[in-house]
Amino acid sequence: MIIFVWNACGLNSPRAFNILQNHKRDSNPDIMFLMETRCKQAKLETWRSKLGFDGKLVVDSVGNSGGLCLFWSNAVEVDLLSYSSGHIDVRVRQCSKPIWRFSGFYGNPVPTQRKHYWTLLRRLAGMCNLPWLCIGDFNEILYESEKVGGLKKSWQQMSEFREALDDCSLEDMGFVGPAYTWCNKREGTEMILERLGRGICSHEWRLAFPHSVITHMEFWGSDHRSLVLEAMDSSMGAKVGLKNTNKRFYFEECWAQDHECQDIVNNSWLVDTGGNNTDVILKNIGSCGMQLKAWNILKRRNLRQDIRKTKGCPPRGLSICETRFLEGNYCPRTST
Repeated sequence: MIIFVWNACGLNSPRAFNILQNHKRDSNPDIMFLMETRCKQAKLETWRSKLGFDGKLVVDSVGNSGGLCLFWSNAVEVDLLSYSSGHIDVRVRQCSKPIWRFSGFYGNPVPTQRKHYWTLLRRLAGMCNLPWLCIGDFNEILYESEKVGGLKKSWQQMSEFREALDDCSLEDMGFVGPAYTWCNKREGTEMILERLGRGICSHEWRLAFPHSVITHMEFWGSDHRSLVLEAMDSSMGAKVGLKNTNKRFYFEECWAQDHECQDIVNNSWLVDTGGNNTDVILKNIGSCGMQLKAWNILKRRNLRQDIRKTKGCPPRGLSICETRFLEGNYCPRTST
């Protein structure tokens, strides 16, 4: 299953829809969660039809700000649990697979109001005991290492976010690709980068989908990167040859020449995972290895896409998981 998540910063113009169409074509998602649509129901119904989705849930914008939308294909069944200006919470069914819970979340951009959204997150945690995935733009960072430039982030704000995740028993899922999901579109010393978008999940959801990977995509039509989550359970992992999820990790010497590899290693060791020194070292080594595996997958896929474009080959129209299966190049991102 593929889930696409994006803070679109407005979807009213034909140009914005063309960008959304390109995102849909490239990731071929089963579920699409959009934030800051700045649209009403009628406009988003038009977009749903043109994009080829079968269902939608919409939270209308207020004036020229806000607005949430959830699209989905007929590959899944979606039942609404609750919604607000900051979230859409649903149950998800897919064929004979276990039912789980998806929450698209949008944190308040006003810092003084953000703590109320952490209260909302805690309330959501107490409403349902299904395996839970929550993903979106939280408008907050967990650690200082998730921001570059600008004023130093408030320790209290970061602490309140971490406490909310702890209270809800939710864990950060990590990512593949560039480290920061938002940019203020300035240059030089005025540039600010932050990791505002992320996926978090319960331990039960991680067990149900142990090979899941979140990829940070490129900036395209917004100052926010889109996130693409590939949710793969154990049966899908076995299908693509991941029977031994504890296979030894090998570092390829050529990776050391790639600056992206260096960034992944550096970022892995900047995160404070808690615990004693030995635990921190083991967790960071495991996290670094998982991110390098998934990054290698992304690099290979992008290379093949570039080759196909150069040769003038049409897109295959397959999901990322299907493409990896057919090409025999899937590597797992296992949990530690």
